[in-house]
Amino acid sequence: MQYGGHQGDRHLRLFRKEKVILSHKIHEPPKVSGKTGILSCAFDHYSTPTILEYERKLQAYTDREAERMHEDGIRFCASGIMLKPLAKFFYQYVVQLGFLDGIEGLIYYGLSSFYMFVKYAKLREKECQVSGVRCQEIA
Repeated sequence: MQYGGHQGDRHLRLFRKEKVILSHKIHEPPKVSGKTGILSCAFDHYSTPTILEYERKLQAYTDREAERMHEDGIRFCASGIMLKPLAKFFYQYVVQLGFLDGIEGLIYYGLSSFYMFVKYAKLREKECQVSGVRCQEIA
């Protein structure tokens, strides 16, 4: 993706494993001891080449994120599950010009907002499990 907030996106990709500490939190940057640099050319990163692979990662990542949110004291909010995914899509796709990425951008930014929706739905599910309150079953 060239737009939607990804332009100029810089992530530490190549490093000596003895010089870095990984937090094992999703999307948390590693802590590096020593010097870092910037590649002089583009680095194509295809972390999920298929929708099926994206779905597998979505399941694992949203489980972990909902657990982390619960541990951090973040509580489910009905307006949050409705508004945050829509706001994320609008911001990335419209404000940050994600529509310029074409149909792939529409799919990617749509899936990104769905990711957020699922994360909050799992937070709700986690709260129901912990509290012992029976939440409505999904039909």
